[in-house]
Amino acid sequence: MYYLNRDRFITSTARLKDLKIIVIGDFILDEYLIGEVNRISPEAPVPVVWVRTEKITLGGAGNVVKNLSSLGVKSIVLGRVGKDEKAKSLSKLLMDENTDKSQNFLIESDEIPTILKTRVIARHQQVCRIDKEELKPINQKEEDELLKAFLERIDFADAVIFSDYDKGTLTPRVIREVSKVCSDKKRS
Repeated sequence: MYYLNRDRFITSTARLKDLKIIVIGDFILDEYLIGEVNRISPEAPVPVVWVRTEKITLGGAGNVVKNLSSLGVKSIVLGRVGKDEKAKSLSKLLMDENTDKSQNFLIESDEIPTILKTRVIARHQQVCRIDKEELKPINQKEEDELLKAFLERIDFADAVIFSDYDKGTLTPRVIREVSKVCSDKKRS
């Protein structure tokens, strides 16, 4: 096992702020409805959750961006969302993170909604999860757009992270072509 001493850790993490990483993948909105259960529904034997707090955060590839941002790393975002209000919410949340706003590229697709995963929580227990998504791989035109955007941005990046939640953004072709370019350009 390798142990990292304090001084080396501080030196290593200080360099993170100089990195720029492309995050390419499935961008998701995570919604949390947090409340209390005081009774069972008269319509069905299920708890009635009285929602006290609502929270929306970045999920999927967006969570990777958020984690990189917390380390001081700047991200370039490449992915796909729906052409809807949820996409605007997701874009706004990404703007709050340490992303290169001028380089971010999200395809707004007519074929899918922006993915939303809603978790209902009561008394620190997840009651259920509701997924709003349509699992469709990106089409040829969207693949071409994503790869073109990647090629236009790779020279500005130190590394690339694939964030694949099997939602259709990272097709075999996208993974293959991005990996080849990274290998050719010596990007990790």
